[in-house]
Amino acid sequence: MSGDTKARLVAAAEELFAERGVDGVSLREITRASGAKNVIAVQYHFEDRDGVVRAILDKHLPDVDSRRNALLDEIEGTPSAEREVRAFAGALVKPLAPKLADEDGGRPFLQIYADLMNRLRPAFAIAEGRFRSMQRWRAMVTPLLDDEAVRLHRRFTAIAHCAVELARRARSGPHTDDRLFTSHLVDQVTALLSGPHSDETRRLVIERDAALSDRSTVPEIPGVDLDALVTWMDSSGLGPGPVDDVRPLHFSTLANFQPTGLPPRDAVIGAYEKARGTAVENATWYEVLAAFRLAIIIEGTYARYLAGQASEANGRRLHRSAVDLLTRAATLI
Repeated sequence: MSGDTKARLVAAAEELFAERGVDGVSLREITRASGAKNVIAVQYHFEDRDGVVRAILDKHLPDVDSRRNALLDEIEGTPSAEREVRAFAGALVKPLAPKLADEDGGRPFLQIYADLMNRLRPAFAIAEGRFRSMQRWRAMVTPLLDDEAVRLHRRFTAIAHCAVELARRARSGPHTDDRLFTSHLVDQVTALLSGPHSDETRRLVIERDAALSDRSTVPEIPGVDLDALVTWMDSSGLGPGPVDDVRPLHFSTLANFQPTGLPPRDAVIGAYEKARGTAVENATWYEVLAAFRLAIIIEGTYARYLAGQASEANGRRLHRSAVDLLTRAATLI
């Protein structure tokens, strides 16, 4: 019975997410559409919205990965000099195309997949490593692309275009025959990956790279992946403990922590002073501002949890960390 309820919840979520988008459906609506009696059935089986999405991916991605890996194995058995971009385009498109005829949620899955891919920041974090065959595809196709194609993110453009076109086809289906559509989509992806660059584009790439090079005196600080930060804190013993543990994360314990690629405090201040031509007389105020800004960002994740769009564990832990950041800022003042 529990398995039946879980399957009904996944099926209901597939239809609703496909129709209105992953972020446009409440957990209560999924429960109601599934016919489940327990009003918190979704939370019981999946914890939160991300858990529902992962359940949908777990239902559909294994056979997609299996088909893609089989095609990549075939390509891998071909001498490097004989490998063609169209074979890689096929390895991107063809593993997903059978979902167009899959009556067990295949077409809704393609629309959800496109929703996750076609975002300002694709939702790879939600997938938690479930796109391994895609990572293999990206690595294997790279040697066949020219430098401009890589620098202009042609691989991701191809991935997004493939997802969007399959979703469009899925919305208008089912169709009696998807072979022509699939072959034409492979042609399009081939063109995206290997098409020539205009002189104008090449010139603008050079201008962009030169502008970026002019700013290279300021160390580049990578974006903060909050889920990765929480995972690291848990594994390092610096985290706040179990979800029910109300202790905040004390950032003073991170004083000696130096992440790879992140320059030390004095180096950042020195580079900033050199770039601006002015001295930073009181760096403490910059730290206060940074603490407030990071706390606001973290509270955004907590708000997503309250709306049912983020993990409860990470939402609550980050919320407590935000409180600690604000306390630290107040202390510095």
